[in-house]
Amino acid sequence: MSDLIRVGGLEIDQDLGYQRLEWRIERLAWVLGALVLLAAAAGLFGSGPLSSTEATAGPLRVAYERFLRYGATHRLRLSVDTGDRDLLRIQIPSEYVSRMRVERVFPEPRRVVVRGDWVRCDFVVVPRSRAEIVFDLEPARRGLARGAVRVAGEPAVRFSQFVYP
Repeated sequence: MSDLIRVGGLEIDQDLGYQRLEWRIERLAWVLGALVLLAAAAGLFGSGPLSSTEATAGPLRVAYERFLRYGATHRLRLSVDTGDRDLLRIQIPSEYVSRMRVERVFPEPRRVVVRGDWVRCDFVVVPRSRAEIVFDLEPARRGLARGAVRVAGEPAVRFSQFVYP
């Protein structure tokens, strides 16, 4: 218990040591709050410069978000140099597809085949051009989702995404 101190005509119960500790905790809370706001603005909890990224392997470039929200739709954008192909076979691991609900694929694949550990989507494309394919996906589970995309016969583009609750 602290002692009563007389200030003017008032008796004040104060503990300056405890008051200083309270001020330090308050300043720390302000700094932590500012850091959370900066992280959110930078994209740590959704879209932004920390979240949006691209990965490339062979003729395939994949644009995706590192951080997703459970229940919110996001886009997986593929850009592929078609070469001499008129049929483009895109493969995605079955495990990744099971973690996501496929809401829409544009353009619509000609055929979808599930073989072993991969789901293959066949797209009709114009030879010697750049094909753009968009998958609208909604996370079906929370946590870390490891994905990959590859053009049949080419190396895979591997990526990781974290799904917030």
